[in-house]
Amino acid sequence: MAEGAKPRTPKAAAAKAPAKPRVRKPAAAKAVPGETIPVEPVPVEAAAPPEEPAYLANKPLEAEAKAHAPCANCNTPLIGHYCHECGQQAHLHNKLGHLLHEFVEGVAHFDGRLWRTLPVLTFNPGRLSREWIEGKRARYVAPLHVFLFAVFLMFTAASLHIGGTEKPDPPIVADGVRADASPSEQAAAFRRMRQEALKRLEDPAQQEAASRWANQTSADIFGFFAPRIEHSDYYFYKIKTLLYKLSFLTPPLAMVILWLLLLYKRRYTLYDHGVVALYGLGFLALVWAVGSLLPGQIGGLWVFAMMIFIPIHAIRHLRAAYAMGWPAAILVGVLMGILTTLSLIAFILAVAVLGLMG
Repeated sequence: MAEGAKPRTPKAAAAKAPAKPRVRKPAAAKAVPGETIPVEPVPVEAAAPPEEPAYLANKPLEAEAKAHAPCANCNTPLIGHYCHECGQQAHLHNKLGHLLHEFVEGVAHFDGRLWRTLPVLTFNPGRLSREWIEGKRARYVAPLHVFLFAVFLMFTAASLHIGGTEKPDPPIVADGVRADASPSEQAAAFRRMRQEALKRLEDPAQQEAASRWANQTSADIFGFFAPRIEHSDYYFYKIKTLLYKLSFLTPPLAMVILWLLLLYKRRYTLYDHGVVALYGLGFLALVWAVGSLLPGQIGGLWVFAMMIFIPIHAIRHLRAAYAMGWPAAILVGVLMGILTTLSLIAFILAVAVLGLMG
């Protein structure tokens, strides 16, 4: 060891370790004309299976769909309980109980929506019309169905013995002619009766006086009014039946009244007025039907209570359906009540004339 040189410690020797030998990568083979270079196959990972659609995730539903034949209506392969092309049910009912259920549902739209609609129609009608106009319709029965259901109940209640009027036999007007005969037949019968009465008179003065009194015009007038006054129950029944049959004309009248009163609210269309009119008239028909089924004094109390409740119901309906304040709703409600009353009087008079002429 040379003088002045420091001795090497084991720690320094360990720090100066020999480096790892460098591995040289093999050079890529050069392509020679006419010679093919072998290429090692690269392993490809297996592709993941596609995810199952959400509507097939329910295995029992898929199994049930596969168990069904194609749609009986359009032969489309079924997926689920309903055909996605025509909407028909996959499972077709063929029992009498289902037939009765379809009849009741077809007449009254009798499902869960009816019981959600009637309370709202009774206590918050404006909300019902408002939500239907805004498109929130899945929970409620359509306004036309409510109106038809109410008219059906009203007509049925009037046909019952409780609160209804039994149909009397048509009376004999004259000379064996019934009251339901044509006016020309009735007039001819009265002419025959007049001629026979004149023949039985022996005094020429009496014949002349009777002839002047019983001329053609007086005979026709008397022949028209006499049996109708004598048998008023029968003609009242005819008029009431015509009122029920022509009740479908009342919604257009109510729509026109609403349109005239709310011309300043141009954003509401005739369809919107029709929704309000059908729901309102449907409620009135339901009230009438319930009152027809109540006997005696209870029916009278019901009518008195409804005379107070119905105007309040109509004003609340208008206020919420058309988003107006209380003063405007009261004013429109009063005007609508007056115009509706006049329209109903004219309608009833027209029906009465038709009933008396028939």
